[in-house]
Amino acid sequence: MKQKVVSISVLAAAVLAINGCGSSSSSSTTPPTATPTTGTALYVDSAVEGVSVTCGSTTSVTDAEGRFTYEDGKDCQFSVGSVVLRTESGLYQDKVIIEDNIQTAQYLQSMDYDGNPDNGITIHNQTAEVMAQHNRTHVPTNDQELAECVADMENADIGYQGHFVHEQDAQEHVEKTKVKHEQDNQNNPHNPDNNDQQQNTPNDQEHPSNNDQQQNTPNDQNHPSNNDQQQNTPNDQNHPSNNDQQQNTPNDQNHPSNNDQQQSTPNDQNHPDNNDQQQNTPNHN
Repeated sequence: MKQKVVSISVLAAAVLAINGCGSSSSSSTTPPTATPTTGTALYVDSAVEGVSVTCGSTTSVTDAEGRFTYEDGKDCQFSVGSVVLRTESGLYQDKVIIEDNIQTAQYLQSMDYDGNPDNGITIHNQTAEVMAQHNRTHVPTNDQELAECVADMENADIGYQGHFVHEQDAQEHVEKTKVKHEQDNQNNPHNPDNNDQQQNTPNDQEHPSNNDQQQNTPNDQNHPSNNDQQQNTPNDQNHPSNNDQQQNTPNDQNHPSNNDQQQSTPNDQNHPDNNDQQQNTPNHN
């Protein structure tokens, strides 16, 4: 009887242990991974195609327009294989990144597959392999290093038709790209780069300083200073000073001084002096 009770106790303990393990395993869950927010921007010196761009966990290759994918809040690294071209931050939708570093622009234009950067710059998909084979790890810093990279491409037998691009030629091409970008912005009023400029332009008709200027313009007919000037103009017929002048004009027939003068005129027939003169004339009959 005692042995039977012990067996039942052991069996009950085993069941509880199994249930406990099952309950523990079912309560653990893996949190979902957040999907990063991404957008697209452009990399140009003419459109640059074939450059690898890494932004956080997002990796892409620039297309024929130079467009690539970026991840919000992450720095983006641009490279051709192991050769790092630049790092960019603060990206937003449709932002245009112009490669204005002359050494980098000179390298990209020299690596252009067909040798004509005016129709776009294309970095062949085997260019990265050629650079890695010759241990090229940075953008050439002088003409000798650039010439060696061009020679590597020419000897790779991949159909490369490019050539060495001199610094001055690279600079001129970058300036042409900048001018084209500015013209595109002017023709596209919805470009986000233009919004701030339009809002802060002093010549904007809606600008507060211009409104104040219009309201306070001295030539404005309704301007208070002009009203005062019109009211106080000496030539105004209703001006008090002019009224006084008219009232006090010596030639006014109703002026008291003129009346006195007329009354006291010696030639007046009714003047007492004249009467006396007529009465006392020696030749009086």
